[in-house]
Amino acid sequence: MDRVDELITDPLLVATPTGTALVPRALFSAAVAARTDALPGAAPVLLDWSTRTVGQATLLVTAVWRLTVDERELDLVSDLLIQPGPAGVECVAYLPRQDPTRM
Repeated sequence: MDRVDELITDPLLVATPTGTALVPRALFSAAVAARTDALPGAAPVLLDWSTRTVGQATLLVTAVWRLTVDERELDLVSDLLIQPGPAGVECVAYLPRQDPTRM
């Protein structure tokens, strides 16, 4: 989880299909850990990704993931806004297009 913390801003903008919030880094990391614990053995597989330049210093990264849960395959798409940061690059916004808990 330390690497996740290094790559995201504090707070992180999270915009889901149900709402938008500024989420403190510690809370986001805890949510990632909780979801991982809730779905043991359901490691996501990156299927595809693309980038698009937005402005002078921002990348929009779109990632397509496959998550297998109880023999069901869920294809998920998420967007990330990436900008230069003090330690290299960092994610300033996480924009999942689906909520896997509702699929």
